[in-house]
Amino acid sequence: MATTEGTSATDAAAAKAIQAMADYTSALKKWFHDFSTGLADEMTKAFDFRDPSKPTDSELLRAHQFTDLMRKSVTKLAEISAPPKVANAHAQLYSALRGEVDALERYVNAVDWGSARDAELAMRGAKEAYTLYAQAVQGLSPYVDLAGMTQD
Repeated sequence: MATTEGTSATDAAAAKAIQAMADYTSALKKWFHDFSTGLADEMTKAFDFRDPSKPTDSELLRAHQFTDLMRKSVTKLAEISAPPKVANAHAQLYSALRGEVDALERYVNAVDWGSARDAELAMRGAKEAYTLYAQAVQGLSPYVDLAGMTQD
């Protein structure tokens, strides 16, 4: 009888872990869909400065609004509860995207200030963040099908 109770507890724990991973997968895919579809069109327009050396107030406002939207979306990613098996990769994904937002904000500020050096450093930061992002997606891939998430 003790063996049956132990097996039942193990089965229940396994079922709970499977459900947690399924819930996480669903939440992550929904977040990514919202993130990519909600921001993809905007990103193209957000950093389209007619003359980056003399951005207009409306161009700067559009870029700042985009980075604010992106930051809000990335904050929603942090709110997704990750199971222990993927917690580190999830944290890395969040950190990478937060780094990308920071780099984009730095870029917009550099354009506003007219600092080519800061713009260059911002682009380096964005590339580093993307590298971390790709690593996080790869770390999650054994558990979550994230096909299409590593496209630039």
